[in-house]
Amino acid sequence: MSGGSEKSLVFRGRDAGMIPWTLLGFILLSACVHAFGFFIFQAIYPPAARMTPPPVQVGILNPGTPEADALLRWIDSQDPSRAAEPDKAPIPGLANLRYNPSYAMPRARPAMAPPARRPLPYPDGASGLSLVRMAAARPIATPPPPATAATVLSFAGPLETRPSLPSPPSTACAKPISASFGPRAFCSA
Repeated sequence: MSGGSEKSLVFRGRDAGMIPWTLLGFILLSACVHAFGFFIFQAIYPPAARMTPPPVQVGILNPGTPEADALLRWIDSQDPSRAAEPDKAPIPGLANLRYNPSYAMPRARPAMAPPARRPLPYPDGASGLSLVRMAAARPIATPPPPATAATVLSFAGPLETRPSLPSPPSTACAKPISASFGPRAFCSA
């Protein structure tokens, strides 16, 4: 093969020092679109609300005014300076007290655990067949019939003194009332 055919098979790109104009154009266009987006969608935060502390108020106690005299008399009667300076009001015999620790004298003896009890013996088990026989041997108790009581209507308060009307006569129902559950038939006059 000749040297000319080798050169035709190798891809020849752009020169290394040259930047394509389309790439530079897309970068510039992207920067402009981003700047426009940041300008349109910028976040505007409201200024922070701050409360200034209240101004300092100084009150001067002038003797001679009734309010100041009352406050000064109260301060003199309570004398809070005694609590601030304990050496002016010593307690006699305070340094001679002997320390008695709380653990020196027992207050109560500890309770001991009760002795262990013997477990209760369990009865011997029964076989399954004997349990079935015991259950079958028991008679089924029938519940007693419900007691019937007459319906009584009474009033209290102001209606108690009012005369009542005679009660309507009772009529017998065509269907007897049974003790079983189910639909009921009631008669009224």
